[in-house]
Amino acid sequence: MEAQIGCQPSYAWRSMFSAKKVIEMGSRWSIGNGQQVLIWKDGWLPNMADFKVCSPVNVLEPEACVSQLIDTNTKN
Repeated sequence: MEAQIGCQPSYAWRSMFSAKKVIEMGSRWSIGNGQQVLIWKDGWLPNMADFKVCSPVNVLEPEACVSQLIDTNTKN
């Protein structure tokens, strides 16, 4: 979702790019093991604002991943 339109894009790419907002609104992350999802920077929570954590960063570092919140034994 970070791609840009670029120079001389194909009709298909321009079409997909123009639908980017609609795709973003309907897509959701698959967290998996959480190693590639940033707690405070990525939109991974199902809330009505921007799908991001709203709490202050004061326990884990700003670049902490969701995997740090998962108990590897219980998978919770």
